[in-house]
Amino acid sequence: MANPNDKLAKLLRTQPAKLDFLSALSEADRLKLAGDIEQARQAHSKHIRGSMEEALNQLPWLLRAPIKKLFGV
Repeated sequence: MANPNDKLAKLLRTQPAKLDFLSALSEADRLKLAGDIEQARQAHSKHIRGSMEEALNQLPWLLRAPIKKLFGV
């Protein structure tokens, strides 16, 4: 049987054994927590991309493409 903390451990980039304290939560709660963490990461990533675009708009247009390539935007 797979450890119920495996998905959370993967999201948090840690080992499932370090998340044993979460055994106080039901499996449904742990799945909800994993979903919330994933959603927060996606929202954070979207915010960072938007901020980068705003910052790039402050640069002269000739510099935007090389800077985008440099930062992987």
